[in-house]
Amino acid sequence: MDFKESLLVIVLIICAWTGMLLLNACGSEFYIGGATETITVEKEVIVEKEVEVIPEIWVETFTQVGIYDDVDILWVVDRSCSMNSHDAKLVDGITAMVGALPPDVQWRLSIISTDDREPQPQNFPLVPGDVAQDALDMLYTLNTRHNGEKGFDALYNYMTYDSYAHTWLRSDVPLLVVFVSDEDEQSTVNFVNVTDFNLWYDHLRPQTFLASIINVEPTETLCTSYNASYAGYRYMQATNYFGGNIIDICNTDWSQGVEEATSEIEIIEEWELYHTPIPESIVVFVNEHPYDISNWHYDEPTNTIMFDMLPVEGDLVEMAYAIDAYAFGYIARAAPYTAADFSSLDYLVKNKL
Repeated sequence: MDFKESLLVIVLIICAWTGMLLLNACGSEFYIGGATETITVEKEVIVEKEVEVIPEIWVETFTQVGIYDDVDILWVVDRSCSMNSHDAKLVDGITAMVGALPPDVQWRLSIISTDDREPQPQNFPLVPGDVAQDALDMLYTLNTRHNGEKGFDALYNYMTYDSYAHTWLRSDVPLLVVFVSDEDEQSTVNFVNVTDFNLWYDHLRPQTFLASIINVEPTETLCTSYNASYAGYRYMQATNYFGGNIIDICNTDWSQGVEEATSEIEIIEEWELYHTPIPESIVVFVNEHPYDISNWHYDEPTNTIMFDMLPVEGDLVEMAYAIDAYAFGYIARAAPYTAADFSSLDYLVKNKL
């Protein structure tokens, strides 16, 4: 082997050795001679799961009334300047109310103002046979020098101190009061708290009923322009306590709401539900016991519970159902129910409240 050949062999040996060093410098995972490594790669996998939405369970209630031969009715009306535009609807509402009363009921109706400082008119009440013009004439006798929207105090003063009121009001018959105002109730003398008014009014007669025609919640109002500070929250609180009707003052026609308020003093033979139910989910309870299905039926076209056997006076009637469609304007909230078989009678019986 000559010198050139020997030099070539040395160079090849050096290159091979250097290559081995470089391979070892890359880490202990790699080895000459065909060694292998298993590498595990973790990857997050998102699996979508369909969640069943359980309808909200809704309960509507009423207490069956008795058969009344007589009733006293008082409309307590805000006569401030902003209320003048409602005069026509007011008279139409009163006309609708007296028209909805059973013909054999001996009713008496009068109109006073929400002003608790001015004397109330000394008018003989409207009675069966009076017409819309009579109601309008009575309305215009109210003092327009208005000093406040204090419906609770005004009613209290009239019922307690007005000598003429004592000549026509009958302490032993049902009393229906309808408050009408485009501002909230502002009493500061007798009823700073609504609960005080509720307690007084509840014990005023053997049967007391309440309705309000007012500015309703901002989310439910029909007003085109609206000041939320005028919402009648105190009137609503009292009316809800007595299970009465609340009518939007901005509704162009109060008649239907007033007729519904009048129905509170009539035997209840049917009940239109607020929401649209899942029909097979409806359960009716009387005094907290399921009411046999043979005693009632659901009329789907009118969304009404029809009572084939009427609950008797004083019965607490509850109608529970799973909501299929919410009433217009109602803001749905998440239902707290998780049972899968939500439409069964057993489920509603267990979860009716």
